[in-house]
Amino acid sequence: MTIADETHESTASRILDGALRAAENHGVRKLTMDDIAGAAGLARITLYSHYRSKDALVAAVVSREQQRFLAHLEAVGSQYADLDDRLVETFAVGVRAMRQHGLLQRMLRTEPAAILPHMMFGSPLLDIARQWIARQLADPASEPGLALQSVAELSVRLAQSLILSEPSVHNLDDADEIRDIARRWILPALHAATGAR
Repeated sequence: MTIADETHESTASRILDGALRAAENHGVRKLTMDDIAGAAGLARITLYSHYRSKDALVAAVVSREQQRFLAHLEAVGSQYADLDDRLVETFAVGVRAMRQHGLLQRMLRTEPAAILPHMMFGSPLLDIARQWIARQLADPASEPGLALQSVAELSVRLAQSLILSEPSVHNLDDADEIRDIARRWILPALHAATGAR
């Protein structure tokens, strides 16, 4: 990688960091390129040299946040050899991370019409999450079958509900409560799918 490439990558990362901070402060609908430039400490023209529009920049932020999220879950999961433990821990970490994500939570509070279509089934983001979970559950040498796809879908649907819900019976800010939900509701489906007891 050349110095110019590193500089370009560093500037692009700065822009995305600034866009994330600005969106957390202003929301996405009212967000302007000036807001982003100010948060990134860069000139507006620099933003346009990397991203053609605010929409393209917001899409890049969402893509990077998703990649970071999945990489974090993969790092958590890699610490557990036992499939049950891996599923429970990644589920708990994933739900808590989404419930604490600044931009997501702001949008759910102030711009639900903009974010909810991306949180519902039919959304490419949820499809990516379902496929990712199914691959984590499957033997690395094979594609996940229908049974594991079903477990992955159940996991995503349950996580989606917990992320969008206000706490009631369960304290959803408590990782142990989320682990307990995964053990009681997802592990039986996993055991049925894999023939484990």
